[in-house]
Parts: sequence; C-alpha cells; structure tokens
Amino acid sequence: MIHNAFRFGVSVVLLAALGAPAFSQEFYKKPETTAEFWHYMNHEIEIGQYNVAAGYLKGFIAKNPTDEELLAIQDKEGSSAFLRLLTIPEMRSEAKPLVERVNELVRKHLSDRKRLDALIKTLDGSREERAYAIAQLQRSGPAAMPALIDALIRTSNDLEPHAAILSVLPLLDKDTVPPLLAALDVKDAPLRVELLEIIRKRADTDAAPHLWYYAASSKQPDTVRRKATEILASFLHLPANSLPSAKVALTKEGERYYQHRVAFTPSNSPTIWRWDGSQLVSQTVTASQAEEYFGLRFARQALDLDPGFAPAQLVFLGLALDKGVERSGLDQPLTKTALPLKELLTAVNPDLLIAVLDKGLQEHRLTVILGAVRGLGELAEVRAARHSGRAAPALVRALNYPDRRVQMAAIDALLRIPGPPAPSASARVVDILRRLAGSDASAKVLVADSSEDRGNAVASGLKQAGYDAVTAYSGRDALRQLVQSSDFDALIVDAGITDPQLPYLAAQLRGDVNVGLLPLIVTTTTPERVGSLERLLERYPNTWVIPATSDVKDLKSYLAARITQAMGKPLTDAERKDYAARAMEWLVRLGRGEVPGYDIRPAEGAIIKALHNKDLATQAVEAAGRLPGREPQIALAGLVLETNQPEALRSAAAIELCRHIQQYGLLLRATQASGLQNAFATMPDSKLKANVSLVIGSMRPDARQTGERLLEYTPSYSGTAKPETKPEPRKQDKGAAENSKDS
Repeated sequence: MIHNAFRFGVSVVLLAALGAPAFSQEFYKKPETTAEFWHYMNHEIEIGQYNVAAGYLKGFIAKNPTDEELLAIQDKEGSSAFLRLLTIPEMRSEAKPLVERVNELVRKHLSDRKRLDALIKTLDGSREERAYAIAQLQRSGPAAMPALIDALIRTSNDLEPHAAILSVLPLLDKDTVPPLLAALDVKDAPLRVELLEIIRKRADTDAAPHLWYYAASSKQPDTVRRKATEILASFLHLPANSLPSAKVALTKEGERYYQHRVAFTPSNSPTIWRWDGSQLVSQTVTASQAEEYFGLRFARQALDLDPGFAPAQLVFLGLALDKGVERSGLDQPLTKTALPLKELLTAVNPDLLIAVLDKGLQEHRLTVILGAVRGLGELAEVRAARHSGRAAPALVRALNYPDRRVQMAAIDALLRIPGPPAPSASARVVDILRRLAGSDASAKVLVADSSEDRGNAVASGLKQAGYDAVTAYSGRDALRQLVQSSDFDALIVDAGITDPQLPYLAAQLRGDVNVGLLPLIVTTTTPERVGSLERLLERYPNTWVIPATSDVKDLKSYLAARITQAMGKPLTDAERKDYAARAMEWLVRLGRGEVPGYDIRPAEGAIIKALHNKDLATQAVEAAGRLPGREPQIALAGLVLETNQPEALRSAAAIELCRHIQQYGLLLRATQASGLQNAFATMPDSKLKANVSLVIGSMRPDARQTGERLLEYTPSYSGTAKPETKPEPRKQDKGAAENSKDS
C-alpha cells in the first residue's frame, strides 16, 4: 500500500511537470530524450497501463524525433512496434500520423536508389560486407529489384560483379518474384536465360504460367525457349515433349483472372510490376485493375501464338468489356467508355461480339452483357437481331435477361438495326417499354406474406428504411404485381406463403424473364427451418433465407447488401427516371412508325398513366395520340379540360386530340364534348384556345357520321298514350248560338 501511494505521488508530480501520466515503478526520473520516452511508453504498454503509455507517446511526438531516430527504431524493432500502437484505442489517434510518417520514411529508405546501388557494389567485397549487403537487400525486398536488374544489365560484360548479383537473387524473399518475372521482358536474351535460371533455382512453381509464352513463342531465341521448356517440364513433372498446348494454357490462365479466381496480396491494393522498355516499374492498383492487367496479358500472349485462337479471343474481349463497363459505369452508354475499347468493338468480327454476349448471358456477367449489347447496337449488326438456325437472335436473348439495364440496352440496340423485327422480339420489346414507362422513380420492394399483419409490419419497416413497399397476401397476388411493373428491386417472401406455396412460387419467380435475378429473400418465423429452406432453394441464384424481421436497421443494411450483390449496383432514382423517359420516347417513335413492325397498343395503360407524370407527360401526349380506340381519346380530352395542368401541355393534348378524332372518329363522352365547348367559350385568346377550337371543329360530324347517328336514333316512349279528346264548346247565350249556326 505504501509502495502504491509512493507511485501515485510520483505520478501526480510528473503529470504536473510533464503533462504526461504516471511512471512505472521502474522509473524515478523524468524522461528527456526520444529514446527514453519510447522506452517508457513500451514498458507501460507491456503492463497494460495504456493511458500512461499514451502520455509518453505524446511526449515522444513532442520531441519531434528525427528521420534517423525513427528509422533506427524501425530497424531494431520492426514496423510492428509502430503498428501495434494503432490497436490500442487510447493511443490510436496520436499514433496514426506517426505510423504514416514511419511507413513513408521506411518506403523511401528501402527504395533509395543511392543506398541500393551502394549495397550492390559491395556484393563482391569482403564476406562481412557481402553479408550486410544481402541482409539489407532482403530487407528492401521488391524495392531492390529495379536496382538489381539495372546492375545486371550494366555488368553484363563484367563477370565477377555480374555473378555476385545473380547469386543474391535466389536468396531474396518470395515477394521479389513478381518483379523478377516482369524482368523477363528485357530485350537482352542472355540475361533472360539467366533470369529463367534464377526462377528454376528458386523452385517457385507459381511462376509456371509466366513461362508458357517464352517456351512456345517463335519470337524468342532458341536458348530462351529451351530453358523455359525445361523449367516448365520440371515444375509440372512432365516430359518436355509432353507439355500441353501453350496457347491453351495461357487462355486458361487468362480465364482465371476473368472469373475472379486469383487472390492478390494485399487483396485490396496489389502491386503490378512491368518492364517499360528500359527499366522495372511498379504501380499499386485495385484488385479489378490487376485482374484486367494479368488477364489481358495472358490472353494477348495466347493470341500472339495464334491470332485466330477463338477461346483466347473470347477471354480477351470478355475481360476488356467487363472492366471497361465497370470503369465507365453500368448506367453509361458505350460512348462514355474508354476510347480504345470503343475502337476495339468496331474493329472485331461481330461474330466474336455475339459469342461474348452468349458467354456473358450464360455466366450472368452483367458488365460483359451490357458491353456486348451496347457494342452490337453501335455496330447495328443485323445478325444479332435475326434468326440463324434454331437459336433465338443474340439481342432477343438479351431481351429475356432479367435485368432492366440489359433489357433497355437490348431495345436500344434492336431498334437501331434496320429491317423488320424478329418474330419473337416485337411483343417483348413493347412489353418491356410498357413496364419501364410505368415504373416509379424510387426503389421498391414486394412483400408477399399470407399473414396480413406480418406483411404490413415488414412493409412499414421497409418504408422507414427508405423503400417503397407493395404487399401481396398470396403467391398469385405477388405474381400479378410483378407483371404490372418492372420497378421492383427485391422480393421478400414469407416461407409460409400460399396460393401457390413456396416451392412452386420460387420456381415461377426464378424462371421469370423480368424478375428472375432480383434478390429473393425468404423469411421464416421459425429460425430452425433456415437450413432446410436453404437446401430447398440452393439451386436458385440470388436467393437467401433469413429469420423474419421488421427491424428497420436490419432490413436496410441487409437489403442494400443483397441488391448490390445481385445487381452489381442498385439502380439510382436518376436511372429509373431515365429508363422511363427513354421507354416513352421509343413508344412515341414506334407509334409514329419510325421503326416498322411494332404495335404499341399493349402499352396503352402505361401511356395513359404517364399523361399525369410531369417528366413523361409531353411524350405521353404524342404516344396517346397514336393509339386507336376510345380510351386514349377520352384521356386526352380529360387532360385538355384539367385547368391545373400547364397550358403548354393542355395545348399539345388538344392538337393530338384533334388528330385522334380526325383519324378514328369522335369517341368522346357527351359530357366531355360539351365540356370542351363550354371551356372554349370562357377561354381568353391564346394558343390553347386556338387549338381547342380545332378540336371543336373536328367534333362536327361528316355526312357519313351524321347518317350513322340518325340510324342510331330511337325515340323514347314512356307510359301508354292517352286518346285525344275534343274540347267542349263554351256556353253561349241562345242568340249568339243561333247566329253561329246560321254562319
């Protein structure tokens, strides 16, 4: 107790004197140097006194340690001595800038070219000098490789230093292999053979894929080809004359990157090493960029061996599309992608683009599908829209891919291609346009639950989480809701759903061409059923099973993750509006007959609904004017009579109404006809009044219509007719009566 009291007393004094916390029992003097502050801090960390250690860290930083002091600590204790400070909450905020400074210092130090060149010069010196140089080069790791390869090139005619450098390369850590492999692109063939020998000595079989090209390319000297073949045979445990086809092996390697089957270290920011023609250079990239670089490199090498090798072409173009669309954005047209990609698409055989599209559709690769569809649209490739054999045209298959982005891109492409539509395309195009034009500009989730109370509770939670929610209380009702619109982003179905039950409903939902890939989240109020339900639904894509919840936070985070996983990127409100506008624009153009062979009548409901959508109304007016029948005419007249609508819109509706009456005859309700006449009488002089006058003029029937209306006339008889009676004469005086008789 006395000891603790003494320690506490010393702590108080030091807190006041230093602004730092108490000392351990081992220290009885104030720290003054950076070394002392660092030592005291580490001691307090070891005994778990993190608040005290944080005070010493502040004192250490306040001393402003020099670069040399920090590097000395790092050299002695390693980077982990600094990194562990980030794991202690009490020290994290102070430690972060320090760790960043140390990391940058170490990086610069280990890659300092003057230091590395000096170390390399001592490799053929005394035993002690060589040992120290090797240790320091090992410490520098990959950062030492540019200097080492440079030195090898400089000493190509100086045997002893050249041999000394070569002897070090097998001793370096595994992380030096990527720059070593990149150095194989050096133009010096003898040096390339020497580097291949280093790879053999290292016995790193992961390097095998990088050797196929050097073993098989006729552009390589025989010495290089023999050496690479020898190493490959050794690594693969095969006779040199039994090695598989190099172009096939390279294509398979490219495919691994295309299919995201390669892990990088670190996973989120790998480093690419390459030979730029004169030296090794490195670049830190994303995992996606690394996939693109290596995947294209292997596919390109396969094509260099055989330019006509179709599988390599397929991998190369598929990967280029995948990354090009990912880079420019799913919502961007092809014109916004990188120029080289657009030029590439216009230069390749369209059959290859169609094959890439088929592969993307089979593998559900959204970016590849979008790139291929947009590319075919740019090319206006007729073969993509016409039947060839039994298979449906490529773009028609894309129409049936359950993703709105793909469907819209396929429509844009199909309608640009001249000629009549494929028999299976016309109705499908109009149906998609109908669904898109009638969509709301917000994220929507369908909740299907036979329990009304539970379904409403989930819907309420979704609305609080920022989603529009539509409830269905049977499987049949859910299917009906999905047919009406394409603006759903996810489906939440209770496992106990009826009419039909879950197994049958899930099969219909996953087979639907419009919603088959939407996230399907099956909920159950019995958590122990989750496993059995997962086994039941495991064959369906984008389908998950979770315990039922109406918690806002849980729903929001879970839905966001699943929508992203299923769709690549959720549709934004701006995208939804854009798709609706583009759909309506195409309906107008099809209604005009710009692209023959399409009947827009099935979209009548969506067009009439859009008359009251401020973003679509102007186009919807023209589309409605192109529709035959009574309902469009009635809707246009109603819009003209709505005084709260913009005058310009009402005026446009009047013109279309006049055109419609002239083309299809007068089909308005009597109240609307009289309403238009009454409105005209009270309107001030304006363009609207002039256009309404045209409508009124068109409402006058011609001779044929007059005759038809006369034929329709039937008088109305109500009750039984009474016999006609003659009125009795008025009573007159006798004289008058006689005079009358005489008359």
